[in-house]
Amino acid sequence: MSANGGQPPESQQRAALDHDFYDEIQCTPFDFSQPRANRLPDAIYFTENCEATSAKTASFSCSAGGSTSGSENEDSELVSEESEAGDALTNAFKYVSISPTRNPLRPRQNQLEVRQAEDTVAAIRLHTRHNDPYEDWEKRTRREAFRTARKVQTENLLALHDTQSSQSKTQTSYLLHRSAAIDQQIKQHIAARKAQLAREEEELRRRWALYQKDIWARVENGIKWEESRVQAEIEVERKKREEVEKKQREEEAKRRLAEEKKKAEADRKQQEEEAIRKEKEREEQQRIQEEEVVKARKVAEQAEAEERKALGLTTADEDWRSARAMLKQLKSGPMKNVKSQKQLKSTWSALRRQITPKIGQLTNDAQSINLISSQLHSLAMPPTPHPDEIYIPLLSSLAKAILLQAETEVTASKAAAIPLAQVTKNLLGTLPHFDDVLFAKLVQRVGTWGIPTAMPATDIDSTVPFDEDGLRKVMGYRDSESGREAQSDYVQRVAGIMRVYFLVLMGSGGVDRPLGKSWQTQRYWAFFARMLGGSVGGGSSGVESAVAAEILFAALEVAGIQAAHNWGNQWIKVLGLTYEAVHSGKLGGNTPEGKAGRVRVQLEIERIIKAISQ
Repeated sequence: MSANGGQPPESQQRAALDHDFYDEIQCTPFDFSQPRANRLPDAIYFTENCEATSAKTASFSCSAGGSTSGSENEDSELVSEESEAGDALTNAFKYVSISPTRNPLRPRQNQLEVRQAEDTVAAIRLHTRHNDPYEDWEKRTRREAFRTARKVQTENLLALHDTQSSQSKTQTSYLLHRSAAIDQQIKQHIAARKAQLAREEEELRRRWALYQKDIWARVENGIKWEESRVQAEIEVERKKREEVEKKQREEEAKRRLAEEKKKAEADRKQQEEEAIRKEKEREEQQRIQEEEVVKARKVAEQAEAEERKALGLTTADEDWRSARAMLKQLKSGPMKNVKSQKQLKSTWSALRRQITPKIGQLTNDAQSINLISSQLHSLAMPPTPHPDEIYIPLLSSLAKAILLQAETEVTASKAAAIPLAQVTKNLLGTLPHFDDVLFAKLVQRVGTWGIPTAMPATDIDSTVPFDEDGLRKVMGYRDSESGREAQSDYVQRVAGIMRVYFLVLMGSGGVDRPLGKSWQTQRYWAFFARMLGGSVGGGSSGVESAVAAEILFAALEVAGIQAAHNWGNQWIKVLGLTYEAVHSGKLGGNTPEGKAGRVRVQLEIERIIKAISQ
């Protein structure tokens, strides 16, 4: 069986057609013994049989094609099968011999009969080969009608299928939504029921708790009442017993008190005498010890003062007080005087305005440094000296211009500190009193970081402790009405000024004349000793401040290697203490600026050690 609904394949259909056609031919033999006129009906009959066979073949083909209905791709196959059935009928007439089987008892045909038979066959062949337009039109119309019907049927079936599918989807969606709605209603009902049960349970629990509370309150009240009753009875008995005991104790106490009083009076007198004697001995001994301590302290202080005086050394607190006193004296004396007199102020202002441009024109070459130094010296000490009322204020203006240049230019470019330090060193060696004025102005700008030392609680001329604003002002913060100066800006300003200060202490150049004690080379060593050995900077530990880390980095970068050449192994010990403060995390504290400064100090120390070990 084939796959197309149990129908025989095309080759089997064609074999069946040929077999039927041969049966038809053999079943209707011609009687050639009759004359041609008499044989015509037989030919017609043969033709009719052939047409019947053709119709049968077409019917067979239609039934074969109809068995495959329901498939959209079988229309062309049906038309092809009909065409092949017609071609098979025609080919059957072409190749099938219609000569009847010769009867041996029948006499052999003559030439005329043979020709008549051939004519008959030719007529039949001509008849079968005749192409009737009407039949063609009828066949074509039938095929087209069948194709149209098939197409309409297919479209109807597809539309029906789509309609059924859409209805099925709609019904399914409706059922799903309805099922979901029902489920939601059920869930809501269950949730509402659960909530109701929970409320009922909570209400029952609340009532039960109130009931238990009431029961226990009654029990507690009963217990308390019973305890109070028993306690009252016990209290009555206790009071009676205490009353008796009290009387006994009073009598015993009176007797013992009288005895003790006599004994105590005697002991008191003896103890008082002994205490007076011991107190006198202690006071005498304490007086002697205090006198010895005071004498020893005076001797030590006198020796230390003589030693410091001989070496030209001062304490950090003394340096700060000296700079602070110089600053206050400068403000209340020369500066106040020059600002109060119009003529002096005019002359001072004209000279002051010439200082700032010259400082700003400074470049890092020897010619520029010498030229600017000479010009500034000429402004401060011309051939015709200035009055004393103008000279000191002019030095103050010069110091302020140098420090402002250090704050701005050195902060932007470290290289700008070198020529500025050389000019400063030249002026320190040639201008009298400029070292004291410049150091006082430096302390005004950077606070106690220029010494360094701990900020005292009070000013040198006051007993009132600093408030927060006053402390920030003394430490050099540049606060304004718009707000306070940021810590990062303050750190950069102080580091720029101190970089110039360290270059003056350790740099080359200057005149062959000893500078003031605040500007001598040993101050570089003293700075590290004071920074690492005590509390510095407004009451907080010096090394724990971000300012300290940045200043130490500037000092090491400026003259760390030169200090190693000056002080040798002692300087290596100082670097070791600094490196220990770095590794312990103490240097710089926990602020971002402090951490960055700590890393820079560490790298600079490593660079110095590497350089001096080569």
